Amino acid sequence: DRDTVVVPKAQVGFINFIVLPLWSQWSEFVTPDGQDVEPVRNSKSNIAVWESKIKEAAAAKGLHRQFSVRPGDLAKSSGNGPTSADSAPATASPASSSSAGS
Repeated sequence: DRDTVVVPKAQVGFINFIVLPLWSQWSEFVTPDGQDVEPVRNSKSNIAVWESKIKEAAAAKGLHRQFSVRPGDLAKSSGNGPTSADSAPATASPASSSSAGS
């Protein structure tokens, strides 16, 4: 889901479960001594980069939570904000929804 995916975590998972096993097997096939080929080394360095981005995002999220103010917070503290009746979503009555299709 585009709205809920955490790209750095998805990248680490993809590299760990698809890319790295593929290149590791290829490395064993093409080098008799089992030495890592360049794509394996690059994959490992990419994991390190994406993991650092995960840590950065977590730190930024914690900082954002610490200093962020949501719109409802101001209304609660001042007493001048909308009431629950003002912010309740409008619902269509059965009569109005049945005439919309004709």
